[in-house]
Order: sequence, then structure tokens, then C-alpha cells
Amino acid sequence: MKNDDFDPNRLKQEHDTLIESLEDIIFEVKSDGSILNCWTSDPEKLFMDSLRFLNSSIHEIFPRLFAEKVQELIDSSFRNTRSYRLKYSSPFENQTGRWYELQTKILKGNDQSLAIIVRDITPQINLESLVKIKEEKFNHAFMDSSVGMLLLDRELLITECNSEFYRILGTNFDICEHRQAILPLISPSYRKGLENGIKKIFSGQQDKFRLECEFIGLNGIPIWCLLSLSAVRSSKKDVLYLICQLQDLSLVKENSRRLKIQKEMLEKSNFELNVRLRQLEIFNQVLSHTLRAPIANNAMIIDQMHVKGTDLQEMVGLLKINNSKYLKLFDNLIGFLERTEDKDLSFRDNDINKIIKDAFTEITRLIGHTVRAIPVTETYEKKIYFPAYYVRKILIFAVLQSLTYRQLGPVHRFRLSSKATDSAVEIQLNWLEIPPPINRTRDQTPSIKISDELIMDEYISEHQITSFGGSVKFNPDRDAKAILLISIPKT
Repeated sequence: MKNDDFDPNRLKQEHDTLIESLEDIIFEVKSDGSILNCWTSDPEKLFMDSLRFLNSSIHEIFPRLFAEKVQELIDSSFRNTRSYRLKYSSPFENQTGRWYELQTKILKGNDQSLAIIVRDITPQINLESLVKIKEEKFNHAFMDSSVGMLLLDRELLITECNSEFYRILGTNFDICEHRQAILPLISPSYRKGLENGIKKIFSGQQDKFRLECEFIGLNGIPIWCLLSLSAVRSSKKDVLYLICQLQDLSLVKENSRRLKIQKEMLEKSNFELNVRLRQLEIFNQVLSHTLRAPIANNAMIIDQMHVKGTDLQEMVGLLKINNSKYLKLFDNLIGFLERTEDKDLSFRDNDINKIIKDAFTEITRLIGHTVRAIPVTETYEKKIYFPAYYVRKILIFAVLQSLTYRQLGPVHRFRLSSKATDSAVEIQLNWLEIPPPINRTRDQTPSIKISDELIMDEYISEHQITSFGGSVKFNPDRDAKAILLISIPKT
């Protein structure tokens, strides 16, 4: 600012305007209690001439006990460089009934003095007294209510409750006398919902809150109640108390429970019917697909038998081989239908580690005693709600397929992991160490021959998983460590 812009009169006017806007009394005080300056918009609040304060000490102006208490706050403020508050009634006889709040305030860049702000809080104290009187009247009014009534303080402790509340909980324990917190009286699964509702009341987002929840009654018996909360606020909208009403919903919930059981039984029957329908669909697809080839082969062989010069004995041998494959395939399909009632093919919670263990036990049996396939599992999600059979068969197929045209050693290790997403549980199969491939030629036989039965089982299993919203992804890159990713829907 330029010197010619300096206007003492304007600055004084701005200063006076600022002082007039202050509702509090502000003192600048040295560490020994000496008053350097004071400001207020209303000189009458100073209860003496402002000039008497200047260069005087708090020990000279105020009574000894009060001055010592203020000096302790000043010392603490300088020592800890922080503010302190003190609520007090006026120490002067001519101000009986007046209440004030004193706050020390550190001045930035000034280690010689600090500010003391004094605010008249008499209206607030009077209001609190009035509220207490009304609370006492309210307590008498709600004691005979036909619903359970509670009064909660800001810490959610029960300060008042009526006889109906004791009847609902079935207890004679004097909850009010011991200032019992309300949260432990509610079943743990509902406490978070109540806490969230109370936070909204305290934050001013809403004045009322309702929640159906279970209270813990005598001997731990759960009691369904409709809990209603409303706030008693001060003139500044601060929550003073919470009024809580409890309505016993035991009879309503019992009727609702019976209806829910009937609904669940109906839904379960519908779901099981849907499962059977999908099993029949895939069975029909497998049957129509797999029977087409042997029937067509038989037709070709029979046609060839009519060709002159055909070795009939050789054709009969081919017919027998083809029919043998057909009968084996048909036996597998019948076996699958017969197993549909097994718990392995039912929808229930299945342990992922057990599925993996059973799969690799069967893999070891299939590829021989000299070769072992060992899983290293990292199951972060422990359960899936899906038939174990389908997941196990896909794992077996994936491992055997990955070993095809590989040099078989004494041990092959795979890493299996599971994790949960928002909508599914994912099971991933990877190599730990990829064994070297065998030299493939036209006449080279694979290291492992996958049976037609397992191929059919894999086809059925994959279809069942995808038909319920899941997925099965085999990695086409045979040299990659990632082999398989199965996604099982949560619902």
C-alpha cells in the first residue's frame, strides 16, 4: 500500500465497525495475568470501566479462587500452545445467575500474550434448565404408555424406561438404574443399522428413524420389535435426548415366518424343477450329439458291406467296435441320470478345498501310481453354493488335458486359487512349473488318453455352470502358465 493511501480515520472507522460486530468480550493478557487490552461492542458487559482493566491483573480484578483458576488456564495454554475452555457462573454478587464461557486463544507469532474470549451463555444455561424440567414432566407422562418407552442420552445410555419395556424383554433387571447402553440389548446383526440411523439424527439429516430389529430377551431369546427414535433438540438444533418407542412384533413376525417358510418351500421346489429341466436339456443335447456319430458309422459300415469285394468279417468287427462304444456311451449317460439324486450333484454349500483335494486324488489315480499331480491351494473364498461334481470334473479334465503331450515326471505341481467378486466365486488353475513337451509326430501317442466318459462329463459340467450364469475359460495357449478359470455365480 502506498503512503498516500494511508488514512488513519478510515482505519479507525473499520476498527470500530469490527468491534461493534463482536458479541463477546476479548482480553489480551500476558502470561502473568496482566491485561494489555480489551474489546467489546457493549461496554456494559465489562461490569466496570474499561480503563480499569488496562495494565491491571486478573488477580486484582477477580476474586482469588476464580483468578487462580483462570491463571491455571493461561499457564496451560502457554505451556501446551493450545486453547482451553471454562464454563462458570459470575463470581460477582451483583451478577448472580449469570453464566459465562471463557476460552483462551493462542496468538500466532506472539509468545508474550494470548487472547481470552468471554461469552455470556446465560440463555443457553437457562434453556438447559428448562429442558430438564420438561424432561421430568415427560418421564411421568410416558411411564404408563402401552408401548415400551425409553429415554436415551447423547451417549445412547438408557436414562428412563417404563414397565412395558421390561415386560417386552421379560426381565426384572433395573436397566435404568444401571444406565444400560441400548446397543448391547439388540442382536449384533442389527446394531450397525441402528448406529447409522442415530448418526443421521445427530447430523441433522433426519429427526426420526424406524427399524425392525431383534432385542435380546430373557435367557437370550430374540424378541422382534419395531424401534422408533425421535430427537429432542435444543434451540440450536443440538440433540439433547432421544425418545425411543418399542412395539412388540412377536406375533406379527411369527405369522410372517410361517409365510416365509411356505414361500421358500415353493421357491425351492421351483428351483429344483428348474435344475432338473436343465439337466434334461443337456442330457438331450448329449444324447442327440453323441448318438449321431455311432449311428452314422453303422450306416456307413452297412453300406460298405454291400460293396463287392468287401471283407465282411472286417466290417462285422468294425460294427462290434462301434456298438461297443455306443453301449459304453449310453451306460455313461444312464449312470449320470442315476447320480442326479446324489448330494454331489445337489445345490448346497461345498468346501472348495475338499473339491480340489478330491479332484487331484482322482487325477493321481487316473494317470498312474508313478506320477502325482499336487495342488498348491490359495483359497481366499472357502465355499461355493454349487454342485461339487461339476467343478471337480472340469478341474480333472483341465489337468489331464494340460498333461497331454507333456513329458510325465514323478510329480507335477499346479497352483489353485479362489477369490470372490461381487457376483461370483472364481477358481483359477495355473502351472507352477510347465513340463517340457514330447516330440509330436503323426504316429505319436499322447502322454495321457482322456476317456470319452470324462469328455462327456466335462461337456455336461461346463453347460451346467454357464446355464446358471457362470463361465468356464480354458486358455488356448498351451505354453502359458494359466490353464483354467472357473466363475461360479453366487446366487
